[in-house]
Amino acid sequence: LVAEALARNPTVAQRQAAVRAATLRIRPAGSLPDPMLSVGVMDLLLPNFEFNRSDFTEVDVELSQEIPWPGSLGARSGVVRAAAAGARAEEGTVRRELTTAMAVAYYRLGYTVTALETLRHQRELLDAAVQLSTTRYATGAAPQSDPLQAKLARDRLQSEAFVLESERVAALAAVNALRNRIGLPRRPGTRGAPSPRGPPGGHRAGDADDRG
Repeated sequence: LVAEALARNPTVAQRQAAVRAATLRIRPAGSLPDPMLSVGVMDLLLPNFEFNRSDFTEVDVELSQEIPWPGSLGARSGVVRAAAAGARAEEGTVRRELTTAMAVAYYRLGYTVTALETLRHQRELLDAAVQLSTTRYATGAAPQSDPLQAKLARDRLQSEAFVLESERVAALAAVNALRNRIGLPRRPGTRGAPSPRGPPGGHRAGDADDRG
């Protein structure tokens, strides 16, 4: 997932392009300017463009090369190298931030999926407890408070499940956003829902989006 997020993230792509552009500017910054070739004609008789009809006709050809002040090329190259190093540092910062954000979102998603599964098992036990206590109350073997307490405990679990489901949806949306994908959140265990097992760096690409 981390590799996919780094490959798809537009900010990372922008930083990579900035690094390439800054690197390509290093060599020209330390090179001499391009030589200049100029050609000039004076007192040329028109419209026949005959160069030998007048003694005043002149053709001038000039080749020039600008020589910068000693040390200026090295200084200019150093400035560009520093800019390239800064661009690489910015890219590294973006990569680290994205990796951290993906790890946080992924493990938060894994926690909510695991917690929801635990609540599901607890809910099954409480359903059995409610049924048993209700039967015992109906036969006079248990007080009325027993089924009421079991139902209250089951309702509390249901409330916790609603909160965890909201967190799961938010975590899954965060994972998909970091992967630069748009997908509808799915319940755990369905196709397209990411498994909480394993680190995000080794997760199979495509598991967190909405593809069926």
